Amino acid sequence: MISERRLLLVAGLLLAASSPCLGYQSGSRSAGPSGGLGTQVFVPSVASPSFSAPQSVISAPHNFAAPAPVGSVLQTPVTEFMPAQPSFQYQGQLASPTVIYQQPMPYPTGPTTQTVLQPRNGSSEGSSIVPKASLVDPIFEINDPYSPYAVDHSTWDCLLARYLVSDSTGVNRLRYSRVTAQDRNGLKSYLRYLQSIDTRTLNRHEQLAFWFNLYNARTVDIVLDNFPIRSIRQVKTKFTDFVGPFDDPGAVNVLGKPLSLNDIESGIIRPVWKDPRIHYALNCASYGCPNLAPRAWTAANLDSQLNGAAYEYINSNRAIRRGVLGVKVSKIFKWYKADFGGNDEAVLNHLRQYANTTTQQKLSGQRNIRGYFYNWSLNAAR
Repeated sequence: MISERRLLLVAGLLLAASSPCLGYQSGSRSAGPSGGLGTQVFVPSVASPSFSAPQSVISAPHNFAAPAPVGSVLQTPVTEFMPAQPSFQYQGQLASPTVIYQQPMPYPTGPTTQTVLQPRNGSSEGSSIVPKASLVDPIFEINDPYSPYAVDHSTWDCLLARYLVSDSTGVNRLRYSRVTAQDRNGLKSYLRYLQSIDTRTLNRHEQLAFWFNLYNARTVDIVLDNFPIRSIRQVKTKFTDFVGPFDDPGAVNVLGKPLSLNDIESGIIRPVWKDPRIHYALNCASYGCPNLAPRAWTAANLDSQLNGAAYEYINSNRAIRRGVLGVKVSKIFKWYKADFGGNDEAVLNHLRQYANTTTQQKLSGQRNIRGYFYNWSLNAAR
C-alpha cells in the first residue's frame, strides 16, 4: 500500500508541474536557479518551478565556431562606473556572478533624447523609417567591468518553455492565445523587475543580455495586450504609427528614462556594442524576424550564442533566397545595411561568414543583391 507521505509527495510534484510562471516580488537573497554553483542570487519570495523547453523547440547551434567580427561584444571598450560610495561589496571570485537585488536610486526624469530618424532609401514601405544608431543618453554607456552581478531571468525562461514551439520550417512561434492570465501577470512583474535595475552596476555582457531580454519580453507583452492580431504592425499608439509600436516612447522606463523599443535597439544596443550580430537576438514578433530564442539570453557564452543565432537565421529561407536574376535577402540587411558594412559586397561577405554548404552555394559568385523581402505576419502558433 502506498503510504500517505508518498501520496502527498506525488501530489506536490504534480502541482508544481502545473503551476504557472510566477512573477517577481520583493524577496530576499537566497540560493536560486541561475548563476552557477555556490552563487547567491536574488529570487522571488515564492520560488518559481523549473520547466524544460518543449521537444519541438529547436535551438541554434551555439557551438558554431565562426570568428567574432571586429567590434564584437568581447572587443567593445568599456566605460567604468566608480561610485563615490559603493552600495555593494564583491563576494568571492570576480568570475562568479552574484545576483543581488539593489533598490533603484533616484534619477532625473527628464525626457530622453530621441533617436535621429532617417528614411529607408528606396524602401517599398512608403513613409516607414528606421532609427539611425545614435546614443539616447550617455548614462547607458556606464558600466562596471568588474561587476559580479547577474540578472535573474528565470520567469522569462519559464514563459518561453511553456509557450514557445518550433514549426516544421524551424520558425519559433509563441502560443499567444494559450498564455494564462497568471502568466501574463508574471510577465508584467518580470518587466517591472527589469525596469527597476540599475544597469550601471552591471558589466557589459550582463547589460547586453539585459537589453535583449527586456526588448523581447516587452514585445511579447505588447502582442498579448492587443491579441488577437495578425501582425504587430496593427498595434498603434498614434495615427502616424505606420510600422507598429516600435516608436512608442513609453514602452519601458530604465534609470528614470522613458524608452521606446527603437530606443533600446538603435539608441542603446547598436551605438554602444557596434556588433551586427545583435540583429539576430532581437525579435519583433514577426515571421520574417530572427527566431525568438527558446531561452533567456545570459552573459555566459554570449559570443557563441550570438554566432549560433546568426548561423540559424542566415541559413533559413527567411534570410536568403536565390532566384533566376540573383540573390534576394531579408530587408533587415537593407534597413541596417550600415551595420553590416554599408554596401552589398560587405553584406554578402557577412552572410558567407555564417553560411553552411547549401547557403554558400546560393551566394556563390554573387556580388550584388537583387532584391529584398520580409514577412510581417505574427509569429503566432495555434
